[in-house]
Amino acid sequence: FDGNFRSKREVNLGSRGNRRRNQQKRSNNKQDLLRNAQELRKQRQQQQNREKAARLIQRVARGWQARLRCLEYLLSREEVTAVSMCLSLRKLLPSHSSSILQVLLKFSNNDSCLSIRGDNSPNLDDKADSAWFSQERIVRSTLQCFTPMLDGVECQALLSILENYLPVLSIRNELFVDLVVCFKLWWHQSSSDENITATLFSWANKARESLFETHSDALLGSILLSARNDRVETLEDAYAKWFLPLAASFDNNDEQSDDVVIKATFQNMNGVKEEQNILSNTLNIVAKSPDLMDPLPLVKFMSHILTKASTSPLIAISSLLVRGDALDPSVEAVPIELVYEESDHEEEAEDVSKPDVKRQRPTSRYAKKDLLTVPKLDKLYQDRIEQLKSQCNADDGTKALALKVIEAPWLAWGIQLLDDVTRSEPYIKSLALLLQASSGLRLKMKLGVFSKLSFSKRFMELLWRVVTLSSDYTPLIVFCELFSHYLVALSDLEFVRLHTDDENMQALQAGDIVNHLRNVLFDVYWSKPVLASEICPSNPNARILLSGTKLWNSLYERWNRLVRSPFCDESTWWFPHLASKDGDRAILSARDRQQEENQDDDSMNEDDSVDENSAEMRTSESDSLADSFSDPKMARVLTCIPQAIPFDRRVRLFSSLLKADKRLVSQQASHLQALMAMQGGEQNVWMDGTVREKVQIRRAELYNDSMSQLNVLGKKLKHQVQVTFINQHGAEEAGIDGGGVFKEFLDDLIKDGFAARADNSDSVTPALFTVTPHQTLAVNMDVTENKEMLPHYEFLGRVLGKAVYESILVEPQFCLPFLNQLLAKQNSTEDLKNLDDEFYKNLIKLRTLSDQEIEALGLTFEMTIGSASAPRTIELIPGGATKVVNSKNVFQFIHLISHHRLNILGSIQTRAFLRGFRDLIPGAWVRLFSASELQKLISGDDSIHGISVGSLKQAMQYGGGYHPSQPYIQDFWCILEEEFTPEQQRKFLKFMTSCSRQPLLGFGSLEPAPAIQQIRLTDEEITENAKLPTSQTCFNLLKLPNYKNRDLLKKKLTDAIESGAGFELT
Repeated sequence: FDGNFRSKREVNLGSRGNRRRNQQKRSNNKQDLLRNAQELRKQRQQQQNREKAARLIQRVARGWQARLRCLEYLLSREEVTAVSMCLSLRKLLPSHSSSILQVLLKFSNNDSCLSIRGDNSPNLDDKADSAWFSQERIVRSTLQCFTPMLDGVECQALLSILENYLPVLSIRNELFVDLVVCFKLWWHQSSSDENITATLFSWANKARESLFETHSDALLGSILLSARNDRVETLEDAYAKWFLPLAASFDNNDEQSDDVVIKATFQNMNGVKEEQNILSNTLNIVAKSPDLMDPLPLVKFMSHILTKASTSPLIAISSLLVRGDALDPSVEAVPIELVYEESDHEEEAEDVSKPDVKRQRPTSRYAKKDLLTVPKLDKLYQDRIEQLKSQCNADDGTKALALKVIEAPWLAWGIQLLDDVTRSEPYIKSLALLLQASSGLRLKMKLGVFSKLSFSKRFMELLWRVVTLSSDYTPLIVFCELFSHYLVALSDLEFVRLHTDDENMQALQAGDIVNHLRNVLFDVYWSKPVLASEICPSNPNARILLSGTKLWNSLYERWNRLVRSPFCDESTWWFPHLASKDGDRAILSARDRQQEENQDDDSMNEDDSVDENSAEMRTSESDSLADSFSDPKMARVLTCIPQAIPFDRRVRLFSSLLKADKRLVSQQASHLQALMAMQGGEQNVWMDGTVREKVQIRRAELYNDSMSQLNVLGKKLKHQVQVTFINQHGAEEAGIDGGGVFKEFLDDLIKDGFAARADNSDSVTPALFTVTPHQTLAVNMDVTENKEMLPHYEFLGRVLGKAVYESILVEPQFCLPFLNQLLAKQNSTEDLKNLDDEFYKNLIKLRTLSDQEIEALGLTFEMTIGSASAPRTIELIPGGATKVVNSKNVFQFIHLISHHRLNILGSIQTRAFLRGFRDLIPGAWVRLFSASELQKLISGDDSIHGISVGSLKQAMQYGGGYHPSQPYIQDFWCILEEEFTPEQQRKFLKFMTSCSRQPLLGFGSLEPAPAIQQIRLTDEEITENAKLPTSQTCFNLLKLPNYKNRDLLKKKLTDAIESGAGFELT
């Protein structure tokens, strides 16, 4: 029995196979027993060695007092051995009054001890870990005690030990680290002995050369470059010799290495102060010799420093300085790491600061609290930047380093690095961090030294190439910020020359930029919309939403000004595959809108408050528009980038908004009328149940009667208006206003109200508008000081708003600056040419003049305003009368002149006009359109001369026996299309519909549909004296008699449309 238990199945003594297996098992058991015996012997031997070592340590510990007393004499090698043992077993020293420093000082005082070379003795082991007397152990202990705080005698004593042993030692990593750490203490101490410092540096440098490792260069470089600036200035070739190895360590990501030298390098860089000192000193080196062979290592190192959470104040201060902010150094600093992750809204629960967590998108319909409008997201982003600013401590050191960072030669570096896409990532990343405070919807007039990047043609072309080849949003964020800033100072002529030349393939093509941005914005607006919880400076999706929108809208405004030479097709702006439905189905009903407003959170309502600030007002108006749409994604697009949806579709959406508002107004008016009926009051209810305001207008006093009766209605002008005309004899015209009379009345009123009159004109209409050289209307600057004119501007605003509200197209053509003000947009210098082209050319010419030529003009920062009979001079800036215009401030002068001429002069009258206009049309609704599109909404498409007869023919209905195949009807269309002039075509349209302008969405959108009804004439009536055609304008119906021939048909039609007859019963 061998001690192993077996089952019954394994026991079979009579089988030969079993005996063979048993023998094999016994053989295997013997081998196992031998191996176990060997392991046991080895364990016993190790245990005996440990016990011997413990007994040796006990003997040394028991004799430490005697050995330390012998140190005073050092008569033999045994005492030297005691010194070495005491230094190696430092736990023995605390129990004795002597310290390591005292031991070393006593050791150094005996010359015979310093002459001992333990490594050369055959009786002693020369290995540092086992020798009783180890030179390396003595040197390392000496280096650890050798500080600038020692007095002169102690320094010389320890220095003598180092001079005696250090030159003959073979340097290992541990000893090199101790040597470099000792050198750091002397190098960073301002009052240290320069001779000792130089000696330590010489030893460290020789030790570095003996190791033949780049890590030793990095360690020594981290110490040399982290000192004060005057120390670093004494170094020769510091960038190549010391910084490049240090940058290579960071580039190789060696922070987790087990190598003691690498660990010491990163420990030396562990503090924010050391990192900033290295970066500051390196930037000083670069400033003195900017022509670096390769700036990539420095850019990588800078990117590494800027992206660390511990250096976030440096990022914040740098980006704020780039934006042009003045930082208050008195603000107390607080931790700001949470600025990038926390949210100001209670509903924001998603943590976007974790890059490894994939952003989830809810499969259900987005909630409005998640998809805030972009102006609100921009406000949220700017609030976080302001929070960041308030939490930054702009101390002198950090601010000085931030100035060095932004004043670095970024342009030269960019041209070198962007040429190779694989080397551009750290450069782009650093730029994006420095521009994070500049992100937003508003154009920044200042970018500091980064303006040089914007206006460098080569740099921007290389950056755009990186954008097109990269799938990351970071390069595009940088491009959007720089190119938006560049567009502010670029004239339209320069833009066309530089960015619309299809033959120059290397140039930045505006069409390519629009197309690329459209795809990106479609992703962040529609495919994966950015949520409110994701708005933070560290999220590239949030930043590209704001910066990309800013550039896209700037290019779209430029595209609208360059309508005669567009740089891309209109369809280039449209988002593909929009999922929302058209028309009324995309609009919430009045009841649904009321319910959603009641269900909104209180936290959301707090942000809807409106104050005097125009930006806050625009945000509130955008929110009110967004609340009208059932799809929050569609609402976000329409409130910020409406050009992404085709114009005709936006017109249908606008018409749906008007219809929804008319239903709401009708319901409110009906309820009010019902209440008045219960109280026995007067009712204005029409036969169809609608409420109508009744007015009587004398044709001879059209403007005055209209203003006195309609202007007092205010918002009640949204109700239908029943007009009764009084002819020159004082009698009421017999026509019943079913809508057609009012359309003709409104058309005539607007023509009279907006007509520019001379001072000696007999017209009773005040000269509220003047005609520009482009034959468009602008506010009359001669009446800007007359406050009595404001009610007239307010009235004309209501009248124009009523025309838009009722979808009635009218004649006036407004200048582009005035239309921009209707859209609550700031006009720029380039808009001045649409107001006064000659003045614009002379003003822009100042850019090309030399300093001497500008000074010869004798210009100051003043401007003459008022009429020719009563001019007066105002200052553009405080003290402008004494500030002379020169080549350095001429751009500021041009901007101020343009701003004052376009945005300040006449602003009181424009605001009065807007008050009246917005009584009927909310400001956010018209911002669905650009300035040129708003003009189309007011007066139709002027690109069509006359009317589109083909479109009218397709929409026309026939009655009374007429049919489109009849020769008589074919003659009618031939006369209208080929023989009538465009002016006669418009008169015919007004005769039939009371409006001379073609409907914006075509004649198919007319309600009711246009129709021709036959009026049968007897044989006696078919003569030259036959009655003229008539119309029912409220039904868009033409009553056309069946004249005997084509010539008579043309004559009667011409007489009818040229007669200008009033309304009578038919």
